[in-house]
Formats: sequence, structure tokens, C-alpha cells
Amino acid sequence: MAIYPIGIVVGFWWSIASLSMLSVVFPIILLLPHLGQLVGIILALFAIPALVVLLQLAAPWSFGWYGIAVGLMLGRFTAASAKEKALTGSIHAYRTKAI
Repeated sequence: MAIYPIGIVVGFWWSIASLSMLSVVFPIILLLPHLGQLVGIILALFAIPALVVLLQLAAPWSFGWYGIAVGLMLGRFTAASAKEKALTGSIHAYRTKAI
């Protein structure tokens, strides 16, 4: 049963990652009819490195969560426990800093 909530969370974060990709692609699509063809091609070529950078930032994070999810489904709890301790520590540090 753990696959469903994990799948929902991972799907949510992939949708957030795809929305960040759209923040690069959508302006190009909107500007394309108003610009010349050469300017549109140049703009699209400049967008490719931006998309690669966004993917390099999002992919390791989300694949790490995939690894934890697969580990939980296979009965391995060490990675999940380590992530839980790290998150608990950072939440505690944030709360003490905020107060």
C-alpha cells in the first residue's frame, strides 16, 4: 500500500519540475510569432542549456526519492531512516532559528 502515497508525492514533484521547465519554454512559444525565424531559433538554442541545467538540478533529487521509495517497497529502511533523521534535524534547526 505504500506505493500509492509515494507515487503521489513523486508525481507531484515531477509536475513541479516540469512546470519549472515550462517557465523556460513557454515564453519562447509566446514570443515566436512576433519575432523573426532566426531570432526564434537563436532563442530556442539558448533555452537548451537552461533546460539541461534545470534537469540536472531536479533529476538527482527526485531519483534519490525514487531510490528511497524502492528501498521501502523492498523492505530496506536504512536510507529512509537516514533521510528522516536529516529532515527532522533540519526542521528542528529551522524551528529553533525561527523562534
